[in-house]
Amino acid sequence: MRTFLTRIFREAAAPTLRFARPSRRGRGGSSFQRAVEVHRRSETIPSIAKSNRRAFRSSRSFAFAALVGLLFGSAAAGQSIPLQTVAIKQGEFQYFLDDFLIENRFDQRFFVTVRRFVHDGRQDPSNPVLVADKPWEIGRLIGPASVIYDENHQLFRAYYHIYANPDRTTPSRVGYAESKDGVRWTKPELSFFPWQGQKTNIVFAGKKGASTFQLVTVPESAKKGFAFLGYYSEAGGQYLAGSKDGVTWEALENIIPYSSDCQHSIIYDPARDEFVTYFRNLRHFRQVADTPKAGTTRVISRLANKTLFGRWQDLPRAVLIPEDEDAVLFYGMSVTVKGGLYIGFLEQYKQYPQATIDIELRTSRDGLTWKRHRGGEYLFRRGTDGEWNGGMVKPAGLVEFGSEWLFYYTGYRGYHHEILPSKKDAAMGLLRFRKEGLVSLRSHESGPCQVITRPLLWERGRLAVNFDGEGVFPTPGSLRVQITDPERTVIKGFSYADCEMFKGDNVRAKIGWKDADIENLAGREIRLEFEFRHGDLFGFVAE
Repeated sequence: MRTFLTRIFREAAAPTLRFARPSRRGRGGSSFQRAVEVHRRSETIPSIAKSNRRAFRSSRSFAFAALVGLLFGSAAAGQSIPLQTVAIKQGEFQYFLDDFLIENRFDQRFFVTVRRFVHDGRQDPSNPVLVADKPWEIGRLIGPASVIYDENHQLFRAYYHIYANPDRTTPSRVGYAESKDGVRWTKPELSFFPWQGQKTNIVFAGKKGASTFQLVTVPESAKKGFAFLGYYSEAGGQYLAGSKDGVTWEALENIIPYSSDCQHSIIYDPARDEFVTYFRNLRHFRQVADTPKAGTTRVISRLANKTLFGRWQDLPRAVLIPEDEDAVLFYGMSVTVKGGLYIGFLEQYKQYPQATIDIELRTSRDGLTWKRHRGGEYLFRRGTDGEWNGGMVKPAGLVEFGSEWLFYYTGYRGYHHEILPSKKDAAMGLLRFRKEGLVSLRSHESGPCQVITRPLLWERGRLAVNFDGEGVFPTPGSLRVQITDPERTVIKGFSYADCEMFKGDNVRAKIGWKDADIENLAGREIRLEFEFRHGDLFGFVAE
């Protein structure tokens, strides 16, 4: 290895690099420049940032930097290519919305036509499902919300921002609603914070107010005995709150000593064993000219800490800055982790001609490098002007329920620059997705398509696949799987011919073989080879 690296770095320092042959067609630019361009456009290898290309103008220093990126970029810049065999954990769904697990995908002509498709959710016919209909809900506003499904009580719980009075005599507070089905909501009458002699559904007000309240999804061991934890802003910073029953809340401690006016989530990062939030960096930047910390705050920064409680001391690090395809500004990004995948709902904030917010899907394998889907088109756009969600939409929670993912959001009739809350008029809506169904690999009508995984360590379990062979084309779809070794030699009994073909639509289609059992391959390195027609392939799981 040392000899190899010595030779490679010697070549990197030389004036001429041998990454690509000189063009036979007389195209402009050096062979290295063309190789870097191919590298930059590759979907599976992290691209060299434009800022880095500007920084390394000389051919030698640029070449050296590019080589380091080629050798080590995957580990340092998002693990977009796994450097070792990926162990498949039983019960953890494996997504095909990027090429992290995929070695190849092609049709019967060997063309790479197996492309990704970003799915649109279905608006629930009852939308909006939660509206401001109480006198203490200032300005008819259901502010930024946070929704979960409580498995223990089989109950949906929603917490939402109730705005302060215009004269600020009443601080911002947190309203509470609950539902058995996620559509029909009730607001319990409680005695914690009465309004003009009436009981209300207000459950929390912090010490000086509580805005942008979001539920915290972390391991039970980190909750210090609380069943629920919340994360909110008030004067002086960002705080934690705790509850044992989801209704009675108490203020806990300030963990970040600077506040924010946007909703942010706290998640647990199992790969690094730390807690993470994505937010506006108001510690180092202020949108005030001629000040020492002048700068835009409309980028997404990541802040992490090894413990949830206690002061978070690390420096925020920017992970998303708007580019050409983006709106000029980012408003915020709510993040959840599912099956080792980071799913971000990025709020694209356009100030002109109106101050609007739409939601774009971003995903990541490490929480640092984020993948754009559908070429910059949004996962969910606001409604038309004048509709209840025609001004802005903001994420409120992704909830798994049965065979669906329920995406809750807050919709605003008015625009961001509306000064009076009564002009905004906000409510909570529901968008329904297939379980694990945000992005799929879609076949085409001309013939079978194949997806070949990278070598995988199959720890244990049977194979189940999320496949839709009914909702895409008029012709019913089908799926079969063969298993090979890392060299792509078919393992006896696991060929396509041996596989029991699946037809139809199922988020957990059971895959079996006539005379073989995948359980017998536990502990072996294998490849899964999927052949499918007329359908959407979302991923698989070892059950």
